[in-house]
Amino acid sequence: MTLLFFLLAAACVSLATPFTVGPRTNGPRTNKLNYRISPVDGSKIALPTKEQLAFQDKEIGVLIHLDVATYLNLDGCNGDPTLVPDINLFDPSSLNTDQWIESIADLTGKFATLVAKHNCGFATWPSKVTFQTRDDKTVAYDYTIAQSPVAGTDLVKNLVDSAESRGIGHGLYYSVVWNNYLNVEGSHVRSEALSPGQVGITNDTYNQIVFDQLTELWSHYGNLTEVGFTDDGGFMLPH
Repeated sequence: MTLLFFLLAAACVSLATPFTVGPRTNGPRTNKLNYRISPVDGSKIALPTKEQLAFQDKEIGVLIHLDVATYLNLDGCNGDPTLVPDINLFDPSSLNTDQWIESIADLTGKFATLVAKHNCGFATWPSKVTFQTRDDKTVAYDYTIAQSPVAGTDLVKNLVDSAESRGIGHGLYYSVVWNNYLNVEGSHVRSEALSPGQVGITNDTYNQIVFDQLTELWSHYGNLTEVGFTDDGGFMLPH
């Protein structure tokens, strides 16, 4: 089994260059400018917020990716919108999130971000979201860790508990624009016929599923250090 760890180095912003933030008056400042004036060409340069500077001070974080695609001998569900891996493939024999966090702490990492759902659509937490199919049936989102051989495990909660026990921040990543289980590619439900393992829905239903699952993740797993998404251009991690 291959577990992917990626280092995330927070970008450093230097404010050593003298700058002007606009004209001052004798009275109280009525608005807070979010830019400085370049001493070189007079252009406006964005200033980082207090929250952005705090995130940069964390310096090192780790992205952890373990899901059903880990057990495939190919690049996961990337590039094949018809692929829905057999959920029984997800059967880790020695799942130890304490060891993950211990390694991150030894690395002097300040936060760990877990991929909660990637492009296959497999949820690593026991999502309780329900939705309407194209033929008006109400069904459960049943492509989760709760339907896998390690049912009863909540990988997201395990990671969060391990991180909090060591004083390491935690974040969650959720792929928005791809979900093979729901036949979604590029944020839209594909018009092609369903492949084995896929469930037919509408675009409106997919949007609601995303909101509902993000609500689960952002409401039940503590104070997140960061949230991560995939956009059409690739990977991004906004704080």
